[in-house]
Amino acid sequence: MLQTSPGHVATIWRAPFALGSPRIDYWPQGLSVAEIVARADCLPEGFASRGVVAIDGHPLPAEAWPHVRPKAETPAGRPIRITFHMAVRDGGRGGKQAFAIVAAIALSFATAGIASGGIPALGIAGGSLGAKLIATSVGIVGSLVISAVTAPPTRGADTSQTSDGRVSLDPASVTGNVLAPGASVPRVIGTRRVFPPFACQPVIEYVGQDEVAEAVHVLAGPHRLRDIRLGETTWDGTAGEAAAGEGDSGLDVELREGRPGEPAPLLVNRVGRTDDLGIQMSVHAVDPEDQLVTTGKLPVFHGMATIDSPDEVWIHFVVAGLLRQDALTDKLRVPLRLRMRRRGDTAWRQLPELHYMDNTQAQRRVQIKLRFGEALPGQPIKPPSTRGFVEARKVVPEQTLTPGGGGWSADGYFSAGAGDDVLREDTAASSNVRNINLQADEVTVYLDRADWPAGVYEVEVKRGATFRHAAFASDSYQLSGAVWDFFGTHDGRVLPVTRAGLLDTVTLRRAVSIQTRPPVARRDVSTIAIRARNRAVGQLSVLASGLVREFGGYRLPTAPPQRIDPATVIADGTYTKDNHVAFECDVRLPEQPAPFSVLFEDGGLVSGASVHVDDAGNLVARAGDGDPAVQTSSDDGAVLKAPLSMLPFDGELHRVAWDIRVTPGRVRLWIDGVLAGEAHTASGGALLAGQWAASAAGGYLRSAAAEGGAYAGVAAGAVWWPETVDASALRFWSGGRQHDASAQSFQVLAPSRNPAPWLLEAMSGRYNADPIPLDTIDLEAFAAWREACLGNRYTCDMVAEGESLADLMRIVASCGYARPYQSEIWGVIRDRDRSAEAPVQVFSPRNLSAFQWTKAFARPPAGLRVTYRDAVQGDKERQVTVFRPGSVGTDTRVEQVSYEGLVDEDKVIRRARFDLAQATHRSTFFSFTAPAEALRCRRGSLVAVSHDILTRHAAYGRIAEVVKDGGFVTAIVLDTVMDLSAVNDLLATPDVLASGDLLGVGVRTGIAIRRTDGATTVHALSNATGQSDTLTLDPAVAVETIDGRPAIDAGCLVVAGAIGREYRRLIVSEIRNGKGLTAQLTLVDEAPQIWEAVDG
Repeated sequence: MLQTSPGHVATIWRAPFALGSPRIDYWPQGLSVAEIVARADCLPEGFASRGVVAIDGHPLPAEAWPHVRPKAETPAGRPIRITFHMAVRDGGRGGKQAFAIVAAIALSFATAGIASGGIPALGIAGGSLGAKLIATSVGIVGSLVISAVTAPPTRGADTSQTSDGRVSLDPASVTGNVLAPGASVPRVIGTRRVFPPFACQPVIEYVGQDEVAEAVHVLAGPHRLRDIRLGETTWDGTAGEAAAGEGDSGLDVELREGRPGEPAPLLVNRVGRTDDLGIQMSVHAVDPEDQLVTTGKLPVFHGMATIDSPDEVWIHFVVAGLLRQDALTDKLRVPLRLRMRRRGDTAWRQLPELHYMDNTQAQRRVQIKLRFGEALPGQPIKPPSTRGFVEARKVVPEQTLTPGGGGWSADGYFSAGAGDDVLREDTAASSNVRNINLQADEVTVYLDRADWPAGVYEVEVKRGATFRHAAFASDSYQLSGAVWDFFGTHDGRVLPVTRAGLLDTVTLRRAVSIQTRPPVARRDVSTIAIRARNRAVGQLSVLASGLVREFGGYRLPTAPPQRIDPATVIADGTYTKDNHVAFECDVRLPEQPAPFSVLFEDGGLVSGASVHVDDAGNLVARAGDGDPAVQTSSDDGAVLKAPLSMLPFDGELHRVAWDIRVTPGRVRLWIDGVLAGEAHTASGGALLAGQWAASAAGGYLRSAAAEGGAYAGVAAGAVWWPETVDASALRFWSGGRQHDASAQSFQVLAPSRNPAPWLLEAMSGRYNADPIPLDTIDLEAFAAWREACLGNRYTCDMVAEGESLADLMRIVASCGYARPYQSEIWGVIRDRDRSAEAPVQVFSPRNLSAFQWTKAFARPPAGLRVTYRDAVQGDKERQVTVFRPGSVGTDTRVEQVSYEGLVDEDKVIRRARFDLAQATHRSTFFSFTAPAEALRCRRGSLVAVSHDILTRHAAYGRIAEVVKDGGFVTAIVLDTVMDLSAVNDLLATPDVLASGDLLGVGVRTGIAIRRTDGATTVHALSNATGQSDTLTLDPAVAVETIDGRPAIDAGCLVVAGAIGREYRRLIVSEIRNGKGLTAQLTLVDEAPQIWEAVDG
């Protein structure tokens, strides 16, 4: 119910299977629930006696209906949600079917809200099962997430990172977000530019008059890190080192990628909390006319608290000059007093009074460091005498001016005995002041853990009145012959130095609590440590490629290799070409290689081998037939093509290996141990003429001929490999040797954009709190899906940050046009063009029951407006609108969606077309019950279904007898009689009107046999029109035995239909356990039109 005007409420409804726009009624406010039910003629018959009404999800007892009058919205403006629920009497399915109807109503409400320009919508509970949701109006994305074979790659609930705000500390500062306790640490899947958060708060330290900021950024798991930017500035240093000219730039950066065996981080090995105080310390308030102290306006203590059990506490001050305008040469002093107590204690422990002295109008940075651990052994160091912290006193006498008072006594911890109360330059050797060192810009206080136990400490600091150094007698604490209370006042209310024309502002800048330990204890994470001196560092971003267990791994042949120098012509006869051979080299893979760049070649255009870059963005490895016209594997040639976008062509040095097998022909390629692919001859035969290359010269990092020439697979235009300076020699093993890939699996830690290894990592990796054992995962299916993703250039590039495991797996799988599968094993359901595949199982009324279908008469949107992160635009957010075929650009019915994992515009457009096509061609849901023990299919399987609900020509039976003639099956005898048709088509029928059944003109019966091995074969018949239990195959089928049993045998299921349409091809979407060892299957159309719409 939605408010439309002060006196009316809008109700929105679309009946299941209804066409057109939703129905919108305008009702007066104040109706009771009973009156609403009476008005709602759209509710099913009997709802008043058997239905349930829920308000905001809470069921309302029927007896309360007349007394409850819901408003249109809450005081906060949120719409009141009223839903109508009713159990359907359909023979025992009860709750699940009732919930499906309720969900359909809810989704109709939600999508109608979009269609009507932002009407607030009724929601569906997250995680609810809705295989039969009626997708109405514009809301196809939500429906596809729930019910599609492959859901769109969209996020669920908001998963933005939780942080405690931005940190900006100047002038030496770093900017970014700090991870809140318990927050998710982001991990990059594929390759993305990411802004890694701080592992802890940055630490700001004073070093003399320099300000140094330290910070550690972190990403979960190992990553390859490159192209670091600090704000808009690119850091051009080397991992683990300072950038060139560090002395000028004041910046150190240290990278740790989280790879096994990396050294421990060294640059930053402490953590801290920075309390940014920014307090101008209070001073005596004076009357501006007579400069007398205002009564009661005296300096006060300013407080702060440490973290629990700090190792150090740094208290930073900024002194904005110390100078008298009427006496520029006078040195001035500012006294400071500190006191501390552990939280929970009542008594304060006082530190020695400190005197800071200077004569300057320049700003100074000074600090007091409290260092917990051990006491200072022996005498303190000699303090400075000309400027800075020149004096520390453990005892200060009371003032001699009226009315007296004042005085200060430091805690006994700071005393070595009575007397010698002052620590300054000339008393350093004799002073009894202990556990404190004075330097020009720094005071270090040493606190023994035995006397200062661990805990949270409260610290307070107060400044006193400024006075002239020349008039002060340190031994007696007298100023101009009298002892003053610099922190209080006296009857005369004058200050030692008038505040007029006095520059002595002291700001309590910050307090930094430090613990000396690594910011990140784990070594299997990626960190970027920064130390910046006197400079503000913009927010750090990095191009990060997540490292994952990729598929690969090989062992070199045991024999020692032979070697060929880089950029060398390889003479014919260097190796045997009629036997297997293996190669390996270390070479730099350029970021943008020129087409036809040749890494290796041998032979020629008739028979040859090469590893090169083609003009379609692939790395090609081929052997055997060298004809440039042959660009895919043939009967005597193997051609492997791996997209460059899926390979590490990044300008770095990589290990490339390949091997060639002559019989049966095959070529394999690895980069850094990761299998880039393998290709076989089309028929499984040998390479051309039983050799992988003809007798001719070859080349490594160049062609045998001059640039611009030809080599195997390339007619002209050879380009020598652009990166040869640091390439290794080509290592090869001839004479029948191959790389040993028998132990190949998902085991090589490497960057990858392929969704397959990432989904496997999400299921079984160490960052899963409850990883799935590998022996319960269908690794063969993952390997096949990985290969399909390579061939189709399916990629996933996203920042995983706080998603639930289910959402993360769905998004990653969706980028590869698949969805996670969980049953007796874990795997993936791949969505693909299956036009050339045969169904894995046949269903008919002989092995199913309770068959039904539901159709969503969808009103799909005109298109999708997709928001995504564009890799070409530096990971910036972009939008692209993709229209449904037949729509026009002026149609405003466009649905908004955000895709995760897709960062290339062409892939975003393809996915949007796919989702629009799914909504159009897979809007029918079929369901039936089958014996569980008879199932050969899984979720995602292609099956055949024959039923008279689907077509008038459906028939089915089982083979009772097989008729053979010699070595052929000529006919089959069924256990039932079938109606058969052999009617000529329209053009071959002399008198169409005399045929009697116009719909039957041109219909000829064909059959499908589910063989004993589960395979399904389709056959034409030579029977005449009529009824028969004996079906004559045309042509006859050769007798075949599989595992000792005839492939076509008694008991095999047979379904019949119009030839070419013997059954309906469906994909299993869901399998649920039923009663009595049955299974309930939900299926959708195969819909090959989807792939035609996507790929053309």
